[in-house]
Amino acid sequence: TGRARDTSPTLQDVTAQLLASKADRSKRYQTSLRLMLDQFAEGRPGMPVDEVTPAVLEEWLTDHAGSASTWRSRLSTFLNFAVRRGHISVNPMDRVDPIHAQNGGKVSIFPVNEVETLLAYLTDNPGGLAWFALTCLAGLRPEEAMQTSWKQVRQDHVVVDEQTSKLR
Repeated sequence: TGRARDTSPTLQDVTAQLLASKADRSKRYQTSLRLMLDQFAEGRPGMPVDEVTPAVLEEWLTDHAGSASTWRSRLSTFLNFAVRRGHISVNPMDRVDPIHAQNGGKVSIFPVNEVETLLAYLTDNPGGLAWFALTCLAGLRPEEAMQTSWKQVRQDHVVVDEQTSKLR
């Protein structure tokens, strides 16, 4: 293991520490980081951070390949923080090969039958349907869709402001 001490804090504990250290960052960044780390920790209650291995990361990133570079970046930030705090001795992400898009990174459009299938499935999930509409039909990035409120949705457009948009 990458253990630096006798006892290792849980994923949830290190997430709380990291978020506290990022209190000066934008709310959007903090929310995105928290959501991603919570999703990684989901199904791993009480898991010590020193039990995160390259194999655990590779499996999880493969399941989340649609935005693998963002997931990889956020998890690496988390694990580098754990190294700096002495919770682990090395960042296991350093031993994970990058995941490449199966189609060579080419952007493709959903076929109509796939969109119809998704819409039929999502009619029972209003939050999922709204997210799908914002990302796949309105062109928002997943993080932008998560930050969008109903107040920003108009009859014929969605208002995307500096709080919602990905700024570089």
